[in-house]
Amino acid sequence: MELLAFIYAAVVWASRSKIVPHITLLHRFSPFRLDGNSESFLITVADPKCNGLRTKAGNWYHASLLDEFEFEAGYATPLTLPMEASDAEGVADVKQFFQRIRELNHDATVNWKEDYTDEEWGKIYDFAGTSNAESAGAI
Repeated sequence: MELLAFIYAAVVWASRSKIVPHITLLHRFSPFRLDGNSESFLITVADPKCNGLRTKAGNWYHASLLDEFEFEAGYATPLTLPMEASDAEGVADVKQFFQRIRELNHDATVNWKEDYTDEEWGKIYDFAGTSNAESAGAI
């Protein structure tokens, strides 16, 4: 559910800013999340209480991660994302968003679970952390 929350949050935040997310699904699972740019990578896990690791360009570990990521990306599936997403209606917005994701990415989402309960959709929405009340001061 954390992955779905991340996908949803990326598009909601893109709707509110100049961010243009690109999400690619790798074919191997890893509990690690890798975020980065040309200068550094951040490696984290889903638990926000756990420390992450940052590696800067120019060292062997950064080069190794970049090589691995580029290799995996060559076999990965890029998601086609909706142009925008709303979070004003909560669970209803999340359900509608993922219906659209499935329409745009049928082959990539064919094995995704579809029968989430409203409580589970609510957890995805909450984990995304995008509610208008929370973000009003962040814009």
